[in-house]
Amino acid sequence: MAKKRVHEIAKAQGLSTKELLVKLQAAGIDAKAAASSVDEELALRALASNGAASAKPAAPAAKPAAKPAADSHA
Repeated sequence: MAKKRVHEIAKAQGLSTKELLVKLQAAGIDAKAAASSVDEELALRALASNGAASAKPAAPAAKPAAKPAADSHA
């Protein structure tokens, strides 16, 4: 696969650039900034091995419903 910039891969995976950089560095991939170029296939493997889905949707996940307030009447 071709090399891509870290920020491009992060956007496609629905991650922040900082999150992706941490995961890449944990996997031993030398990436120091959002503009760093990395092999996309290696980056996706690093994400998969860190427990992230390789095809993570870009849409934000739904927030859980708020719990109703408990009555303070005893």
